Amino acid sequence: MSDPTDRLRGAGPPTEASRRTYLFALKDAGGTVPPELGVARRIADRGHRVVMLADGSMEEQATGTGVTFRSWTDGETGEIRDWAARTPMGLARDTVKSMFVGPAPQQARDTASAIDEVRPDLVLTGFGAFGAMIAAEARGVSFDVLLPNTYPLPAKGMPQVGTGFAPARGPLGVLRDRMTTFG
Repeated sequence: MSDPTDRLRGAGPPTEASRRTYLFALKDAGGTVPPELGVARRIADRGHRVVMLADGSMEEQATGTGVTFRSWTDGETGEIRDWAARTPMGLARDTVKSMFVGPAPQQARDTASAIDEVRPDLVLTGFGAFGAMIAAEARGVSFDVLLPNTYPLPAKGMPQVGTGFAPARGPLGVLRDRMTTFG
């Protein structure tokens, strides 16, 4: 009897013609790191070339996955100083500035430079690496966004995030979800 994971491993290493190059552009957001590195490891284990552009705090873990690591040139980690926020809106503002908007221009420059050098078949970004998404789009390279978290947007068959509801069963459940979905 064959091992059921053989399907996941494929028939062997890719041929030179089918070998792909992947560029990961990630930010250290704590809990997102292990699943993102897991994706990189599985791709590298299958014989593909993986280059990771990420925060320096991720270097040791990343190189352990068999990828080529390069750090963002700004050296910023996007630290959120939640203890310094005086209000929930202040925390939200700091989060957006520190993690998403502030690093975006440098991420775009670093990612564009890496794309020009590495020539990836696909760019994989973390959900907060907006600059990397912009660079991939500008260079005409396909990109996917890794979202190792609760899916935040409304989706058919899924209750609104944060409600704690189980998936809807029957017309009353569907009505409940419609009434609690934002947007």
